[in-house]
Amino acid sequence: KGSLEDLEKAVKLNPNDFFVFRQRGITKRELKDYKGSLEDLDKADKLNPNDSWILKERGSTKRMLKDYKGSIEDLDKADNLKPNNYFTLSERAESKRGLGDLKGSLEDLEKADKLKQNDSDILKERGAAKRLLKDYKDSLEDLKKADELKPNNSDILTQRGITKRKLEDYKGSLEDLDKADKL
Repeated sequence: KGSLEDLEKAVKLNPNDFFVFRQRGITKRELKDYKGSLEDLDKADKLNPNDSWILKERGSTKRMLKDYKGSIEDLDKADNLKPNNYFTLSERAESKRGLGDLKGSLEDLEKADKLKQNDSDILKERGAAKRLLKDYKDSLEDLKKADELKPNNSDILTQRGITKRKLEDYKGSLEDLDKADKL
Protein backbone atom coordinates (compact mmCIF):
# COMPACT_ATOMS: atom_id res chain seq x y z
CA LYS A 1 0.00 0.00 0.00
CA GLY A 2 2.86 2.40 0.79
CA SER A 3 4.26 1.83 -2.67
CA LEU A 4 0.89 2.68 -4.21
CA GLU A 5 0.72 5.93 -2.23
CA ASP A 6 4.15 6.94 -3.52
CA LEU A 7 3.11 6.09 -7.09
CA GLU A 8 -0.08 8.17 -6.71
CA LYS A 9 2.13 11.16 -5.84
CA ALA A 10 4.43 10.39 -8.76
CA VAL A 11 1.49 10.36 -11.19
CA LYS A 12 0.46 13.85 -9.98
CA LEU A 13 4.02 15.10 -10.46
CA ASN A 14 4.56 13.30 -13.80
CA PRO A 15 1.17 12.81 -15.50
CA ASN A 16 2.80 11.93 -18.84
CA ASP A 17 5.40 9.45 -17.59
CA PHE A 18 4.61 5.97 -18.94
CA PHE A 19 7.01 4.38 -16.43
CA VAL A 20 5.01 5.66 -13.45
CA PHE A 21 1.74 4.36 -14.93
CA ARG A 22 3.36 1.01 -15.72
CA GLN A 23 4.70 0.63 -12.18
CA ARG A 24 1.40 1.69 -10.62
CA GLY A 25 -0.44 -0.77 -12.89
CA ILE A 26 1.83 -3.59 -11.76
CA THR A 27 1.38 -2.59 -8.12
CA LYS A 28 -2.41 -2.48 -8.47
CA ARG A 29 -2.34 -5.97 -10.00
CA GLU A 30 -0.29 -7.24 -7.06
CA LEU A 31 -3.00 -5.77 -4.81
CA LYS A 32 -5.62 -7.59 -6.92
CA ASP A 33 -7.10 -4.37 -8.33
CA TYR A 34 -7.16 -5.78 -11.84
CA LYS A 35 -9.42 -3.15 -13.38
CA GLY A 36 -7.31 -0.34 -11.92
CA SER A 37 -4.21 -2.12 -13.14
CA LEU A 38 -5.59 -2.38 -16.66
CA GLU A 39 -6.51 1.32 -16.71
CA ASP A 40 -2.95 2.32 -15.75
CA LEU A 41 -1.34 -0.10 -18.20
CA ASP A 42 -3.62 1.22 -20.98
CA LYS A 43 -2.42 4.76 -20.12
CA ALA A 44 1.19 3.59 -20.15
CA ASP A 45 0.64 1.99 -23.57
CA LYS A 46 -0.87 5.20 -24.96
CA LEU A 47 2.12 7.18 -23.71
CA ASN A 48 4.66 4.62 -24.95
CA PRO A 49 3.12 2.34 -27.59
CA ASN A 50 4.66 -1.00 -28.50
CA ASP A 51 6.70 -1.38 -25.33
CA SER A 52 7.16 -5.11 -24.77
CA TRP A 53 7.26 -4.73 -20.98
CA ILE A 54 3.95 -2.84 -20.88
CA LEU A 55 2.38 -5.36 -23.24
CA LYS A 56 3.47 -8.39 -21.21
CA GLU A 57 2.26 -6.80 -17.96
CA ARG A 58 -1.06 -5.82 -19.54
CA GLY A 59 -1.39 -9.31 -21.00
CA SER A 60 -0.88 -10.74 -17.53
CA THR A 61 -3.54 -8.42 -16.09
CA LYS A 62 -6.01 -9.32 -18.84
CA ARG A 63 -5.43 -12.98 -17.99
CA MET A 64 -6.35 -12.25 -14.37
CA LEU A 65 -9.57 -10.69 -15.68
CA LYS A 66 -10.15 -13.86 -17.75
CA ASP A 67 -9.85 -11.89 -21.00
CA TYR A 68 -7.77 -14.68 -22.50
CA LYS A 69 -8.04 -13.49 -26.11
CA GLY A 70 -6.97 -9.97 -25.18
CA SER A 71 -4.19 -11.39 -23.05
CA ILE A 72 -2.85 -13.51 -25.89
CA GLU A 73 -3.05 -10.56 -28.29
CA ASP A 74 -0.86 -8.42 -25.99
CA LEU A 75 1.52 -11.28 -25.20
CA ASP A 76 1.89 -12.12 -28.91
CA LYS A 77 2.84 -8.48 -29.57
CA ALA A 78 5.30 -8.54 -26.67
CA ASP A 79 6.82 -11.78 -27.98
CA ASN A 80 7.19 -10.28 -31.46
CA LEU A 81 8.93 -7.20 -30.05
CA LYS A 82 11.15 -9.11 -27.62
CA PRO A 83 11.19 -12.83 -28.43
CA ASN A 84 12.05 -15.61 -26.02
CA ASN A 85 11.02 -14.04 -22.73
CA TYR A 86 10.10 -16.80 -20.29
CA PHE A 87 7.55 -14.60 -18.46
CA THR A 88 5.73 -13.73 -21.68
CA LEU A 89 5.67 -17.38 -22.72
CA SER A 90 4.44 -18.69 -19.37
CA GLU A 91 1.71 -16.04 -19.14
CA ARG A 92 0.60 -16.79 -22.70
CA ALA A 93 0.57 -20.49 -21.87
CA GLU A 94 -1.87 -19.88 -19.01
CA SER A 95 -4.12 -17.80 -21.27
CA LYS A 96 -4.04 -20.49 -23.96
CA ARG A 97 -5.02 -23.04 -21.33
CA GLY A 98 -7.88 -20.73 -20.31
CA LEU A 99 -9.13 -20.91 -23.90
CA GLY A 100 -8.71 -24.69 -23.98
CA ASP A 101 -5.64 -24.67 -26.25
CA LEU A 102 -3.75 -27.24 -24.19
CA LYS A 103 -1.22 -28.13 -26.88
CA GLY A 104 -0.40 -24.46 -27.50
CA SER A 105 -0.08 -23.96 -23.76
CA LEU A 106 2.33 -26.88 -23.45
CA GLU A 107 4.41 -25.60 -26.39
CA ASP A 108 4.86 -22.22 -24.71
CA LEU A 109 5.73 -23.87 -21.39
CA GLU A 110 8.34 -26.08 -23.09
CA LYS A 111 9.95 -22.94 -24.57
CA ALA A 112 9.76 -21.12 -21.23
CA ASP A 113 11.41 -24.07 -19.47
CA LYS A 114 14.32 -23.99 -21.91
CA LEU A 115 14.81 -20.28 -21.17
CA LYS A 116 14.48 -20.58 -17.40
CA GLN A 117 15.20 -24.12 -16.32
CA ASN A 118 14.24 -25.43 -12.92
CA ASP A 119 11.57 -22.81 -12.31
CA SER A 120 8.94 -24.27 -9.98
CA ASP A 121 6.09 -22.19 -11.42
CA ILE A 122 6.84 -23.20 -15.00
CA LEU A 123 7.16 -26.84 -13.95
CA LYS A 124 3.87 -26.66 -12.02
CA GLU A 125 2.02 -25.18 -15.01
CA ARG A 126 3.62 -27.64 -17.41
CA GLY A 127 2.69 -30.52 -15.10
CA ALA A 128 -0.91 -29.29 -15.04
CA ALA A 129 -0.97 -28.97 -18.85
CA LYS A 130 0.42 -32.48 -19.28
CA ARG A 131 -2.18 -33.85 -16.88
CA LEU A 132 -4.97 -32.18 -18.85
CA LEU A 133 -3.51 -33.80 -21.97
CA LYS A 134 -3.64 -37.14 -20.09
CA ASP A 135 0.15 -37.51 -19.94
CA TYR A 136 0.01 -38.39 -16.24
CA LYS A 137 3.48 -39.89 -15.79
CA ASP A 138 5.31 -36.89 -17.27
CA SER A 139 2.95 -34.59 -15.37
CA LEU A 140 3.93 -36.27 -12.12
CA GLU A 141 7.64 -35.92 -12.92
CA ASP A 142 7.28 -32.17 -13.48
CA LEU A 143 5.27 -31.77 -10.29
CA LYS A 144 7.76 -33.78 -8.23
CA LYS A 145 10.57 -31.59 -9.50
CA ALA A 146 8.54 -28.45 -8.80
CA ASP A 147 7.97 -29.68 -5.23
CA GLU A 148 11.70 -30.30 -4.77
CA LEU A 149 12.41 -26.73 -5.87
CA LYS A 150 9.59 -25.18 -3.86
CA PRO A 151 8.59 -27.54 -1.04
CA ASN A 152 5.30 -27.22 0.78
CA ASN A 153 3.61 -25.10 -1.87
CA SER A 154 -0.14 -25.68 -1.76
CA ASP A 155 -0.65 -25.11 -5.51
CA ILE A 156 2.04 -27.63 -6.45
CA LEU A 157 0.76 -30.17 -3.92
CA THR A 158 -2.80 -29.76 -5.19
CA GLN A 159 -1.75 -30.32 -8.79
CA ARG A 160 0.34 -33.31 -7.79
CA GLY A 161 -2.50 -34.75 -5.70
CA ILE A 162 -4.88 -34.53 -8.65
CA THR A 163 -2.31 -36.16 -10.92
CA LYS A 164 -1.69 -38.99 -8.42
CA ARG A 165 -5.43 -39.60 -8.33
CA LYS A 166 -5.44 -39.93 -12.13
CA LEU A 167 -2.66 -42.52 -11.74
CA GLU A 168 -4.83 -44.32 -9.15
CA ASP A 169 -2.37 -43.59 -6.33
CA TYR A 170 -5.22 -42.69 -3.98
CA LYS A 171 -3.16 -42.78 -0.79
CA GLY A 172 -0.51 -40.45 -2.28
CA SER A 173 -3.23 -38.23 -3.68
CA LEU A 174 -4.90 -37.82 -0.30
CA GLU A 175 -1.57 -37.14 1.39
CA ASP A 176 -0.75 -34.32 -1.04
CA LEU A 177 -4.26 -32.86 -0.98
CA ASP A 178 -4.46 -32.99 2.83
CA LYS A 179 -1.05 -31.33 3.13
CA ALA A 180 -2.06 -28.64 0.60
CA ASP A 181 -5.27 -28.03 2.54
CA LYS A 182 -3.31 -27.43 5.75
CA LEU A 183 -0.94 -24.90 4.20
